[in-house]
Amino acid sequence: MFFYTCAYHEIGEKMNNYKTMNIKLLTIISFTMLVTQCSNKKESVTDDQQVRTTKGTNINKGDYSVNKDLSTIKWTGKEITTKSHYGTLDLKEGSVYVNNDGIISGNILVDMNSINCLDMLGRGKNRLEGHLRSDDFFDVNSYPEANLNFTSWMVNDLGKILYKGDLTIKNITHPITFSGSVKKNDIGYRSTINLSFDRTLYEIKFRSGKYFQDLGDKLILDNIDIEAEIVII
Repeated sequence: MFFYTCAYHEIGEKMNNYKTMNIKLLTIISFTMLVTQCSNKKESVTDDQQVRTTKGTNINKGDYSVNKDLSTIKWTGKEITTKSHYGTLDLKEGSVYVNNDGIISGNILVDMNSINCLDMLGRGKNRLEGHLRSDDFFDVNSYPEANLNFTSWMVNDLGKILYKGDLTIKNITHPITFSGSVKKNDIGYRSTINLSFDRTLYEIKFRSGKYFQDLGDKLILDNIDIEAEIVII
């Protein structure tokens, strides 16, 4: 009877140990599954949450003005061939505000009378600049200014700041998205902006394939590319 009792207790103890091991094993498995699910779970992110990622640019909160003398705007227009024209525009004025969340918002006013062509000289240069100022293109006598309002949205995987805003040309406004970067310099910050817009949205239809056929190599592409270096202080 003694041996039977001992054996019985020994078996019971082993069963208890076995149960304890099973409980521990189940706990470990459950924890592992929970961690895996959490790591694989993709949270839905609202625009407001994404905006706050621009805080990583480390720009101090406050109001800034655009230094028009140190800022540059370069434009590029292309034909259907490899031919292209490029030049500059002058900033008239601008302002930028950064809030507590690192959201960057601003406004840039461009002097459209300042259209300058850099790839041509002499009569050809004067003729092209005059044509771009005419009502075939930007009609600067009637619409001497273009305006860009913008607000930062998020920072992408490449570290570029993505902006959403409105571009106004010839008193016509359309939403636009574009990318840029911000770096601190000796006097403030330098922001690089890259954007492209469809000129036909602003009633600039001259030699556009959307409105004219059989243009051949005279066709002018609809997109105009802008690369700007904006210095804010």
